Amino acid sequence: MSLIQSAEAAQSSFERIPIIDLKHLNSPDASLQKSLAREIRKACIDVGFFYIQNHGLPGALIEDFLWESKEFFSLPLESKLKEDSQ
Repeated sequence: MSLIQSAEAAQSSFERIPIIDLKHLNSPDASLQKSLAREIRKACIDVGFFYIQNHGLPGALIEDFLWESKEFFSLPLESKLKEDSQ
């Protein structure tokens, strides 16, 4: 199957954004880590993005990140390109 056919198949079967639970990210059980990796891979191939839960990041850090992202993406293109070169 070509990359274009794969993308078309994923697009036609996409119904919801996957939610990936990271609770086993640091598990000593390699089979749990491999299962998580397969789940992430599948979401990336089939949908292209996913939500994560149980990531361990504090809510305040997430809010700060969202605020900074909105600030950056509201900049004119020239400013964004300047930021990228620093």
